[in-house]
Amino acid sequence: LLITGSYHAGFTTGFSSNDWCNKASSDPAAQVLGITDVVDTARATLMESFPDRSRARAETTMTQFSLMHGTLPEDAYVQALAAAIRDVRVVRLQVRSPSPRVVHPVHLTFDGAAWSLTCALAPDVPIRQENWGDLNISNRGFA
Repeated sequence: LLITGSYHAGFTTGFSSNDWCNKASSDPAAQVLGITDVVDTARATLMESFPDRSRARAETTMTQFSLMHGTLPEDAYVQALAAAIRDVRVVRLQVRSPSPRVVHPVHLTFDGAAWSLTCALAPDVPIRQENWGDLNISNRGFA
């Protein structure tokens, strides 16, 4: 489990924003060692130690990003979509195609091989990374 430092919501967490809380208990090393319950308890204790605003932000982030396996590859598209999710921005996929798709991104999932985007307009149909095409992040938000 790789832990890096970052600064969020006016509070130094010591953890990156890459969904460290969900990753910790699903980490294969924790599962192999049989310590997922210890990791879950540590996560809960750490979450309770955060100030209210930081804890609320961390809890929101845990619902927006899922890491199923492995380490994250660097990807500018994923970083842009993650920002759009955090900022609740409308996104257009396949902007250079004759029929771009407008989405309201609410969740990113990495399954170890590729990313999928969940849209609030059709949450049961994840959009695989190979179907994203070029992106346009709007300044317009959604509810």
